Amino acid sequence: MRGVLVKAILALVALSGLVRTASGQPWHRRDWSHRRVVDVVEPQRLRFPGEDLAVVEFRTAGQVLPDGRDIHVTTATGAAVPSRVLQVGPGDTARVVFALAAGTRYIIYYGNEDADPPERTDIRRGVLLETWAYPGGPMDTLEQVREIFDNVDEVIGRGFRDNIFLGHNPFGPQNRLASRFTGYLLVPRTATYTFAVSSNDASFLLIDGELVIDNGGRRRPQRRAENTAEVRLTAGAHEVVFYHVCAGGAPVAALAWKSPESGDFEPVPAEAFLPVSQVRVGPMETQGRGWNVDFEAVHAGETWMKDRYYQRYKFSARHSVRRPRQWQWSFGDGQEATGDEVEHVYLRDGEYTVTVTGQIGNDQFSRSHRIVVSRPWDRVTARRLDSVSDYAAIVAEYYFDALEPPPLAEAILLLHEADRTAELIRAGASLVARERAPAEVLSSAAVIYADVLLEQGLAAAAAEALARAEAMTDDPRTSAALLVRAGRTALDEARDTDKAMRCFSRVVGELALLTSSPDIRLARIGLGDVHRALGDAEKAAEAYARAGQGRSIPAERLPFVKGNYARHVEAYIRSEDYDAAADYLRRWSETFPSDKLEGYWSLLKVRYHLELDEPAAAAVEATTLVNANPDSNYAAELLMLAAEAYGRQNKPAERDAAWRRVVEHYPESELAIEAADKLGM
Repeated sequence: MRGVLVKAILALVALSGLVRTASGQPWHRRDWSHRRVVDVVEPQRLRFPGEDLAVVEFRTAGQVLPDGRDIHVTTATGAAVPSRVLQVGPGDTARVVFALAAGTRYIIYYGNEDADPPERTDIRRGVLLETWAYPGGPMDTLEQVREIFDNVDEVIGRGFRDNIFLGHNPFGPQNRLASRFTGYLLVPRTATYTFAVSSNDASFLLIDGELVIDNGGRRRPQRRAENTAEVRLTAGAHEVVFYHVCAGGAPVAALAWKSPESGDFEPVPAEAFLPVSQVRVGPMETQGRGWNVDFEAVHAGETWMKDRYYQRYKFSARHSVRRPRQWQWSFGDGQEATGDEVEHVYLRDGEYTVTVTGQIGNDQFSRSHRIVVSRPWDRVTARRLDSVSDYAAIVAEYYFDALEPPPLAEAILLLHEADRTAELIRAGASLVARERAPAEVLSSAAVIYADVLLEQGLAAAAAEALARAEAMTDDPRTSAALLVRAGRTALDEARDTDKAMRCFSRVVGELALLTSSPDIRLARIGLGDVHRALGDAEKAAEAYARAGQGRSIPAERLPFVKGNYARHVEAYIRSEDYDAAADYLRRWSETFPSDKLEGYWSLLKVRYHLELDEPAAAAVEATTLVNANPDSNYAAELLMLAAEAYGRQNKPAERDAAWRRVVEHYPESELAIEAADKLGM
């Protein structure tokens, strides 16, 4: 009963505005539910027209209205100060500029649906960049460009920059832009200054409202100071407006000058503009709570791999009153972590709700912010990339079952690049255990998983993984590709003719009605190969005939084309270019599948395997051809090579059986005498 009474008293006191929070500041705005205390770092006090300003960016936990009108700034004593919301979003972020009053401590209140907009500050400091999506329209004259800005609608971003320079869009990946810089240039003494502009497409420079340089129209960036103007400026502050419209390509724009002190053009430096003060932001506070937990999220780096980027964030927990004895994190992608400072790699761009929970005694206190994960567009030209292996080490610890298929596929790609086989196999097993997955995920990650299983000698598991992946999609083209790969793996690696038959039969039966994919023909060839492996040359020939030739070749050129394949394979084996030999063997078999019943293709295939010291594969191919076509002109030679392969495997019984078969079935061959000698006959 006493505890309930104490809580009630505290609630009443909080509503009266008398209780101080952990920051030590009274809650002056009773109708506002949240706030942050900010301290201005080295406030810039200037004796020029207009208000001195500070800019702050903070996370809102989703408690700010979409238009930001409920964001009000006060002094530490509660006096309102003029401000302007530059941007709300992306995610739970807000960017605000406010006028400096007395002191260095200010409070930002937000979270009031009934709030009216605060008094608006007049921005006359720094360099403000405002960027919209270019809506189209001519850009040859200043009047046309101003009309474009009158019609802009979609705001891409607003923020302060160091100077008037663009090498890319700092607010995102868009490149069709209408941008306006408004800067306040401090001229140290009265003199004549020469200005130059460069831009991709149109740009216009105005100083104190007067057009100085007309650089209109569609154009490439100027590499030299071609479009210049001399302007006599009095000592003091001058408004500089720089319009830039980019209809496509890199949004490049720059303002340079040649001051009386310098003999060459240079970008107008940051110190030439009136400064804007920066702030230090305190943790988010909620009215009525004597405790708070919060966190900072900082983009800590990125890595690049095969046309894709991965982002790394650093999260730091913050607290007030009492330090939680334990911190628990949820990153919004199914992954969790513990600790007051943690790092996390996001495998896909997007918006994630990150939550930190602090454990204080038996109580838990949480704070959530939506984090928009993307490339750091403001710093993409820095070209600083982290190690792929470092990111893979972080991802290797993930709980893969909690990832959705698309990011799980990215994890597989990343782990594969870093040669983390054990973790990749865990991730792949998690992927193919799902009910459904996008076709593009299965075409990439599931195939990589199967290939790694093959490398580990797990051929049956690889074939099963591919067949399981096929069952996860309704896309017939993807299904056909996965089943053909599964069938080939089952037949060529696992020697499972039953599974291979099922895979190929489904493709040529059910899926052939739904897609015209080239894999349909490969499945027909696969069926022929299964029958060939079972020793049924008639059915193999029938399947090969249904597959047909891989390309249209006049009858008179057939011997030449086939001979060309054979000569290439022979030459590549002699030169020990085994990758090229394998490629030509594959192309030959896919173009003329029926040649796999004649014998010479098999002979070269067996020699290829023996050169690579793969005697088991050599023996299988040799005996497969002889069993399917014992009348082949190459049967005796293939059996002798099979005997050699068995000898390398230390299988004397199988070796002797191959020699004996030559003696008994091919007595007319010169090789029968050699075989008899080896048998001691």
